[in-house]
Amino acid sequence: MTIKIPAPFSSFVSEWEYEQEPSHPIYATLGIVVFEYGQLDLTISQVLMRLMDQENDTGETVVSALSFDKKIELIHALAKLPQEQEPTFKALLGYATFCNTRRNTFLHSSYHKRKESEGFVRRKVSARRKLKRDIELVDSAELRRYAAFMYETSAALQQMFYLDVVEVEDEMGK
Repeated sequence: MTIKIPAPFSSFVSEWEYEQEPSHPIYATLGIVVFEYGQLDLTISQVLMRLMDQENDTGETVVSALSFDKKIELIHALAKLPQEQEPTFKALLGYATFCNTRRNTFLHSSYHKRKESEGFVRRKVSARRKLKRDIELVDSAELRRYAAFMYETSAALQQMFYLDVVEVEDEMGK
């Protein structure tokens, strides 16, 4: 796949030198976070389609229009599980909600390389009710642990609902 750069920027981009060191592990690790979140979001969508008994194009159309939080809200409303599974299920949905919140924090932040040591400073500014600056040190190991936590949450939900892994290559011919 080739990314086409709009004409006014194409000459600028070809002359521009990327100043960050692309081999730093945090870049790849943020990519893993993006990937694992995509898998978790797919799993949440599959759970919701299963609960709606709409594991088809209609179900996929409905869930694709919903935010992650709305999907979780509907899953809570529709799920009727055996009593012994209820605590685990609620915990998994809580973990999924946590993962969504942290994903938004990680991906909607700016990152600044620390001069004196390894790692980055993550900074996010928001102003919903009042100005809030959220600043923390992050490193690749922490992001990897978070990605693994998303993976485990997704896998546990897949197991609980007997979900199959979606084979995208099978859909490419459609």
